[in-house]
Amino acid sequence: MREASTRRVQFVSSPEWAASVRFLIRSEMQKKGVDYSQLSEQLNAIGTQQTPDNLRQKVNKGILGAQLLLQILYVLKVRHVGWELIEELLEAGKAGAERRGVLTQKGPS
Repeated sequence: MREASTRRVQFVSSPEWAASVRFLIRSEMQKKGVDYSQLSEQLNAIGTQQTPDNLRQKVNKGILGAQLLLQILYVLKVRHVGWELIEELLEAGKAGAERRGVLTQKGPS
């Protein structure tokens, strides 16, 4: 059994977390061969009204509500999102934020 990571993670809105959400959704869309129009149609089929442009904006910003995130994962039939994947996405998001110079200041650890 693997030990849980002991590094502190800041659970607030930040460029790293936004990038993680963006990477997750885009990678799952790519795996399934789904574009924003198709994603919009699939969400409409379960009663969630989102235009393709609205979805694109939310995903590009990486900022969307928990319900919409779960609905997107549901219609894309994502079976597993483990802590290891989230940690990888967070590290990728952090690296991207550092490259763009938008890394947030963190409080004391």
